[in-house]
Amino acid sequence: MATRLQQYGFEWFGPTLFISAGVMLQNPNVLSVTLGLITNYLYDLFKGSKNGNASLNVIFQDAGGACKEVRYSGPPEGLSAVADIVKELGAK
Repeated sequence: MATRLQQYGFEWFGPTLFISAGVMLQNPNVLSVTLGLITNYLYDLFKGSKNGNASLNVIFQDAGGACKEVRYSGPPEGLSAVADIVKELGAK
């Protein structure tokens, strides 16, 4: 008799978001709103489970054209910190 093993993973691998300095200058809240929408989606996806894990990359292009990457992996609630990090990169 064969035994079936089912594993239920609570992981989400998001797309890479590209944010330019121009977009941040026009609307500084665009990244916060985007990450808020993703967080709400993940909350619904994980059905409020505290075991969910999200991975997301954000590439920020500064006014000089240089790109910097921010990688996040952790609980969905922590995604809001990514917006603060990108804002700090834009201020430098």
